[in-house]
Amino acid sequence: MWEHTPPEPVRRHPYSAAFGDLGQDLVVIDDDIAGAKSEPIVRIGNEILDGWARYNVARGMIGGSGMSTEYPVMQYAGTDPLLDCIRLNVAGRVLSPKDKQTVAQRLIAIEPKRRAEILKAVAELAA
Repeated sequence: MWEHTPPEPVRRHPYSAAFGDLGQDLVVIDDDIAGAKSEPIVRIGNEILDGWARYNVARGMIGGSGMSTEYPVMQYAGTDPLLDCIRLNVAGRVLSPKDKQTVAQRLIAIEPKRRAEILKAVAELAA
């Protein structure tokens, strides 16, 4: 689905927030949104799991209609938001080993019981 204004206010999912702005290339995001080439923003209800920067860039662009630029959105349909968030966010960023370590520690702070899974997922993505 495409939207230019969410039907209800959205916030950033805590897993997505663990990535912060690390490894974001706003010029690429800007070009992708303007050219309607961006990956869909992934939401769980009213929380953005992946695509926070794309959402904010699109909301800041004003289209010919005078409204913010439309952007693709999809509801999360997976079974493990934590591991999918890692996969989705790392795929769209350029993260240094230190950045990945930072993200892993932030995610472990949120989900301490999943420490081993988080470290494994980040290590596999680093390879």
